[in-house]
Amino acid sequence: MSSFLRRYLPRFYREEQREHAQVCVAGLLSGLQRKTCLPIAIEREVDEKPLQYFVGLGQWDDEAVLAELRQHVKEELGSARGIIIFDASGFPKRQGWHHHITLALLALWFCLLEKRRLGEKLRR
Repeated sequence: MSSFLRRYLPRFYREEQREHAQVCVAGLLSGLQRKTCLPIAIEREVDEKPLQYFVGLGQWDDEAVLAELRQHVKEELGSARGIIIFDASGFPKRQGWHHHITLALLALWFCLLEKRRLGEKLRR
């Protein structure tokens, strides 16, 4: 996962934001039943408050991360006739919502790439 995130981490302004992003995405990919900051912090043995602040109020540019994600998807799946739509307009909005969705999309994209990579290995 660290090689996957290497592409996205420069989009976070500060080192601790990059660390929090890695913790959050790892937590979202974990087997935890609840994927909120508290269980993630407990599992990863980090303080919960900085994670909550990072997701809820943190000053990072989720649009820059999403732009990098769109570019990555385009490189992997792009075709002249292709269309992909991520529409989260049906979800209730709350403070930190955009940050949360950005991290969740990164986790989803990682899973899709891993599934594709593993499928190619099995076909060989």
